[in-house]
Amino acid sequence: PPRDMKNVVLVCQLWREVGEAPRFWAWVVIRVTRRNMFTMPERLESRRMRAVRELRVTVEVSQEVLQAMARHQGLRVVKMATANLSLLDPGLLAMVVARSREVDLFGTQLIGQQLKAILTAISSGDSRLKKLAISVYKLSSFDLRLLSTALNRLKEVELWGLDLTLKPWEEFM
Repeated sequence: PPRDMKNVVLVCQLWREVGEAPRFWAWVVIRVTRRNMFTMPERLESRRMRAVRELRVTVEVSQEVLQAMARHQGLRVVKMATANLSLLDPGLLAMVVARSREVDLFGTQLIGQQLKAILTAISSGDSRLKKLAISVYKLSSFDLRLLSTALNRLKEVELWGLDLTLKPWEEFM
């Protein structure tokens, strides 16, 4: 059982080698907290964490953690709800989002460049993203064609707290 795996790898070197196989750790959900933030890049790159599919963040993410997330090939579900992401590199953040299947960015503090990079990555044919939950404010000054192209590529979208005040129709003609 999963609860015994931590003890299995402590029995002997052979059991550790077998127990470290990524397939035995796919059930793990990684949680990034203030307490483990500085060791998280190393943990994400460990052999046993290669098969982990879900990562949850509720704190400000460091650039190093985001880089480790980008290198992790197995992540499918990334939940960063309420995390402060405003200082992160837009391109790297967009790459993490586009590689995942499901991303929750509800309540995050994204800046315009990050949102544009994310929507551009989703719009590309390479994105694996199927489900996005996001809350962004003041989209009225944003490129609505890019927004619609990106959102049309997804199977499920949750939009929260948006200001989509549009210009009068004649201005689009």
